[in-house]
Amino acid sequence: MTQDTPQQPLTKLRAHLSQFVSISDEEWETISESFTVQNFEKDISLLGNGQACRSMFYLCSGITRSYAIDENGRDFTTCFHFNEPSSTVKNLFLTDFSSVIRNEPSQLHFQTLTEVQAVELPTQAISELYERGAKWEKLGRRLSEEAYYHTQQRAMSLLMKTAKQRYAELCEQMPHLIESIPEYYVASYLGITPQSLSRIKS
Repeated sequence: MTQDTPQQPLTKLRAHLSQFVSISDEEWETISESFTVQNFEKDISLLGNGQACRSMFYLCSGITRSYAIDENGRDFTTCFHFNEPSSTVKNLFLTDFSSVIRNEPSQLHFQTLTEVQAVELPTQAISELYERGAKWEKLGRRLSEEAYYHTQQRAMSLLMKTAKQRYAELCEQMPHLIESIPEYYVASYLGITPQSLSRIKS
């Protein structure tokens, strides 16, 4: 996968944030000083693993998943994160918000499923940004609303739709995932076994 130059990911992040608030060149130069462009190989652990989350990542390219592990060692995919133009859903940020808010060990793990390029935003820097004034608090609110919306849609899909409907929804909203990641991750996300997924697809 071709990686962007260091400035391009920051430009992508600024463009995304500018959908919610206007950001001058001077403001961006100041707030982006603590942001770091990171390149990760496939199958790398990014956050979680029983530690409190101290960072948030904005994905520029590649795919990651968040997952939880039960007492029997089984893992369950809770979300896929990516920045893919062909997708009708954009899951651009990854962190464990519960861990950040409560400063507690994360119950989630984050794994790269492909090579990934991301911008790392320290949560301390984000908190300091919110204290700069109402505009930045508005930005935080809008980003939180987006995160809540995706979480609620995911929960309602699991509660109200059949596995077949969830798979059809996944194919419609995130077609690139079907071609890019192993089926057992897709099955885990849908809340079914790989065997059940094979029956749905047949």
